[in-house]
Amino acid sequence: MATRKAIVDSLILLLSLLGFVLVIYTNNSKLDTIGISLLILAVVFIFWRELAYSLVTRIQAWFS
Repeated sequence: MATRKAIVDSLILLLSLLGFVLVIYTNNSKLDTIGISLLILAVVFIFWRELAYSLVTRIQAWFS
């Protein structure tokens, strides 16, 4: 459980940082759209952590 929680927290942080970088530091509208989508996905994972936990569990099962 602790490993899954750490993975989800890292995923949320990564999505947030990448989204902010794409929105703030690029002048390309397509990259801005991708950045906003990543930020929205991070917010969804924050509020619905069970969804993120199940996604991480499926990905871990797929790679093992």
